Amino acid sequence: MEPMSPWCSPVRTRTVGLCIGIFDFLFLTGTFLKSVQFLQLYGFNFFATAAVSSIGVLYAVHILCILACWYGLARQRSSWLVPKIVLKGTTVLICVALTLILAFFVSSNSPIIGNSIARGFNAEYYDHRAVIDMACLVIVGISTGLSMAQGWLLVLLINIYRQIREDELERLCEKALKKLAKRDQKKDQKKKKDQPQPKKSSMANSNGRILSPDSRENSLDPAASFTTFI
Repeated sequence: MEPMSPWCSPVRTRTVGLCIGIFDFLFLTGTFLKSVQFLQLYGFNFFATAAVSSIGVLYAVHILCILACWYGLARQRSSWLVPKIVLKGTTVLICVALTLILAFFVSSNSPIIGNSIARGFNAEYYDHRAVIDMACLVIVGISTGLSMAQGWLLVLLINIYRQIREDELERLCEKALKKLAKRDQKKDQKKKKDQPQPKKSSMANSNGRILSPDSRENSLDPAASFTTFI
């Protein structure tokens, strides 16, 4: 026997999808509040403004996709999970890109990227080089862990989508088979109604017995009747 799939239970599928939505909502809420706090602390510089704007847009879109995902889980409709999967894939790509850029900066100590980061905070790179390098190293570790976590959630969402899609296809096949069975039954009933009834070729005698055509001819022949009588 093949091992049972962990996604075969609709209750388990809904529970996992609900947990993913709650995790994303809490994580994005905390990230958005931190970006607002970062903006209040450092003022309207380039990085603070960009962080609040991008995270705010991502936060609003994620809430809509989470609601759509929950609706799809409740109604067992896989199409409502597609926006969440696409957005989750975009989030994974952004996290991976940010990780690679910061990892390249930490490993190469590129002054171009360092000056860009320092200019975004209205500071000089060589005066705050140690702080910027340490902050980038911490962000690389956080973004790496975040990329792995978001990638794992993306795999879970894809598995949930596949399971719900399989259930949808099974329901559609069952409905199609029921319609075909009803149509065949109606055709059989119509054929039976349209089929001509066979004509009765025999007659009943005086005693109520059915006589075949040969018997009727013999009954009309006087010699045969006399022989039968004897």
